[in-house]
Amino acid sequence: VKPVLGRDFTERDDQRSAAPVVILSDRLFERRFSGDPAVVGKAIRLDRELYIVIGVLPPTFSYNDDVPDALVSIGLTKDPAFWENRYAHAGTYAVARLKPGMTLEQAQKDMDRVAETLQRQFPETNAKNWASLVPMREWVVGDVREPLLILLAAVGLLLLIACSNVANLLLAKGSARTRELAIRLAVGASRARLLRQFLTESVLLSFLGGALGVLLALWGTSTLVAAAPDSLPRVAEVRMVPAVLGFTFAVAVLTGILFGIVPALHAPAPGVQPDLKEGERGSLSRRQRRVRDALVVGQVALSLALLFGAGLLIRSFQRVMEVEPGFNPHRLLTASIILSANQYKSVSDVEAYYREAMRNIRAIPGVTAASAVMPLPMSGNEWDTDYLLDGMRAEEQRQIPDTEIGFFGPDYVATMQIALVAGRAFTEADNQRSLPVAIVNQEFARRNWPKQNPIGRRIRLGDPKELAGPETADSRWLTVVGVIGDVKQYGLDVRTVPTVYTPFAQRGTPQLRYDLVVRASVRDPLTLTSALRNAVASADREQAIAEVSTMDHHLASRLATRQLSMVLLGGFALVALGLGAVGIYGMVSYWVAQGTREIGVRVALGATRNQVLGLIFGRAAMLVGVGLAAGAAASFALARLLHSMLFGVGASDPLVFAAVTFVLSTVAALTSYIPARRATRIDPMAALRFE
Repeated sequence: VKPVLGRDFTERDDQRSAAPVVILSDRLFERRFSGDPAVVGKAIRLDRELYIVIGVLPPTFSYNDDVPDALVSIGLTKDPAFWENRYAHAGTYAVARLKPGMTLEQAQKDMDRVAETLQRQFPETNAKNWASLVPMREWVVGDVREPLLILLAAVGLLLLIACSNVANLLLAKGSARTRELAIRLAVGASRARLLRQFLTESVLLSFLGGALGVLLALWGTSTLVAAAPDSLPRVAEVRMVPAVLGFTFAVAVLTGILFGIVPALHAPAPGVQPDLKEGERGSLSRRQRRVRDALVVGQVALSLALLFGAGLLIRSFQRVMEVEPGFNPHRLLTASIILSANQYKSVSDVEAYYREAMRNIRAIPGVTAASAVMPLPMSGNEWDTDYLLDGMRAEEQRQIPDTEIGFFGPDYVATMQIALVAGRAFTEADNQRSLPVAIVNQEFARRNWPKQNPIGRRIRLGDPKELAGPETADSRWLTVVGVIGDVKQYGLDVRTVPTVYTPFAQRGTPQLRYDLVVRASVRDPLTLTSALRNAVASADREQAIAEVSTMDHHLASRLATRQLSMVLLGGFALVALGLGAVGIYGMVSYWVAQGTREIGVRVALGATRNQVLGLIFGRAAMLVGVGLAAGAAASFALARLLHSMLFGVGASDPLVFAAVTFVLSTVAALTSYIPARRATRIDPMAALRFE
């Protein structure tokens, strides 16, 4: 990506440069400078500091499914000494473009050699450090790639079921036209002529069906995009492109053509007299009947596989929703505050603003509690650090253990309604002048002090170099004053990790970002957004809030991929069930129509209604049973593909398999009963006279 105006960043754009520089997005460029091409060199105030505009990004630019308003050089964000500290985890990613002809595997080998060299040169800091190369596309859509491939496979299965239905219907139609085809052949028509006739009919039907399918696809795509959660990567870019549209239309037409010419291929040979007799009804040959039966068996098998896959995802989603997040997400408003590093230069400055802002927020009508945390649960963010317990010596540890770390303020536990297992929560008294304290979650306590009381224990956080030395301001001994319940940080379907929490006020450096959590008494917390903005601005008129949302929305975002996969595969399964029902109904109806004379004779000889029903049901049950047996193997094969998407459910869950088998069997029985009941009402005399 190249700026449409100005230039890109260079290595000279760091804290030693004459002035801080910025590249604007096209959106901010239009809003603040009205698209003036002379914007390069002008100043813009960001974060209470003047920046010089050096470039403007193109309108199409987005990175990681996000479009920032302004980009600053990474060299401006930290002092040069920070980047020279090998213990620091800067939270940055390297982006690189491969040279022409270079594969990802070759590049990964090169990076492995670089990592090994650094491990030898800096064993203390780089002993466990490796570089992992991931394609950008996979990094952005990695979580949804596998579900989309599985849904693509489901679409293919659905297409096969539809093709089976079309083939069955056209075979039945062709058998009804046996006498017509025989006459045409008898008067001199060639098979090529019949093939052209059926081809014309099938092309017309396929074209009409494909056109209707395109309209449904356009409507379905827009509906899907509107209904899909915005947390799905690149969902805004989903649209029907000409290549996809042309491919799907071609598949629809080609499918219709291939199965439309089947009756012509099965046309009777010239001179076959039985087909010319007036009273002879069209019927299928033994081979054609086998083909139809096989198609019905295939429909049942594929329908069972799709139903089983959908059932597993539904059951899995149900299990996920049964997991307790460790807090009450309902009626909880969230927002982020990012303070200016130019104004808030010390911990005391930040704390003074934080206390005033919290007082204003708690005074809002409809707010019952408020606090702040970093990182916010369900946000996907995480921080980790190494630690030592009292009595451990860093130099004696083969590998220093690590834990995740979080920071929060007073009233956070009460605001989130997290269980306080032991001890106490943080208060206003936990500040820079008081005893350094910490709160741990149950997982941390179980791992480090099993069956012991953690209250009063001491823990020290920091990088290995700090932990190996004497206590410092940034790596002090913390006294555990409380144990809280486990909070799901990344999602309900992700395991809980050991975590240590410390107060914001006891951080050695100013905490410039806060994620606010506000407990509301109103049903929709978003109605408090305007009041929240005013409360924050009352403490600092230039301060704003961003990323306003609800915790319910954060929770739904973490489940978005799983929920979308469940809904789509469930929809495909229902369509497959409907197509399977149509196929079974058509098959049984054809049996009844073709067997009218036989049924009439049986009734005339004394066959009862139940015996006629048993005759029809028996044949249908045999084919459905074979289909269910074949579908069982297909179901478990599909379930293995779904394994990574399952939670709390086995790939061969007997309850789900029994349920979908029962549903499919019931639908098959109901669709077979309607034409079978019609067969019991056949008048034997009318049937024999008709024949």
